[in-house]
Amino acid sequence: MEWLKKHWRLAAVVLVAVYFALQIWSEANLTDDANMLVFLLSEWFLLLALLVLAFGRIEGGLRAIGMDPGKGLKLYLPGAAVGAGMFLVFVAVALLFGGYRIGVNPLGVNWLMILLFLIGFVGQSALEEVLMRGLLYYWLKKKLGPLGAVLLTAILFSLIHIPNGHTTSLSILNIALVGIFYGLLVIRTGSLWMACGAHFAWNFLETNVFLVPNSGNAVSTGIFKLTPLAENELLIGKEFGPEGSLTVTIIHLIAIAFVAYGLYRQKPMAEPLVEAPLQDQNLSSN
Repeated sequence: MEWLKKHWRLAAVVLVAVYFALQIWSEANLTDDANMLVFLLSEWFLLLALLVLAFGRIEGGLRAIGMDPGKGLKLYLPGAAVGAGMFLVFVAVALLFGGYRIGVNPLGVNWLMILLFLIGFVGQSALEEVLMRGLLYYWLKKKLGPLGAVLLTAILFSLIHIPNGHTTSLSILNIALVGIFYGLLVIRTGSLWMACGAHFAWNFLETNVFLVPNSGNAVSTGIFKLTPLAENELLIGKEFGPEGSLTVTIIHLIAIAFVAYGLYRQKPMAEPLVEAPLQDQNLSSN
């Protein structure tokens, strides 16, 4: 730990370099699911680089950005249950109103690939949360307040998904609502862990359990296959996937209202996190 505190810049640069090397190699040599898998796994290195940055430069370290190791699974697993439950509600509504036909993946179930995708999505979802609801949120909170920071990070979260392709006005709105929901979870719990768990479970079930597009990205590695019965943007979305549907809009508006009501009625589940001004702990050595 002392070495990392002293050499955090070097560690972060090496991790970022590995991330980009894997991305470039994957784009040049792999296609389809293999390319997507390596892309996800490479994001673990960028995630670790951000955590090293927080550990080395921010007063309060990981706790200051909501990644207190002591909370870990105590909040991550309930968050995963929330994310999974919300996506299963979407599936149930879509099946009930004739949006999909469900069956086992006709290409077969590759359990090793599914496990690797699961590991990849744990890192990918945590990376987005650490960046948006961790570093950016706690920097913006001092200028805009908690709610202002939640709204701005939600907008930025939505914008970074536009390059995925197949975006619509409704999908942009829905990704922003997802960001607001995760931001309110961070305020409610005083931690990133529950938001990370919810984000992971939604993405993994969507992509590798039910094989529907995840914000414009689709793969063929999965357990079940939800086949659209007709193009119905309001019910199931189009090429962008469920996040382009009115069903997801309603689900997240209800979730936002529920968490917001809890914030209004009760004190947060945890004490507020350390206010963490940037502080270079190695200035004396430079």
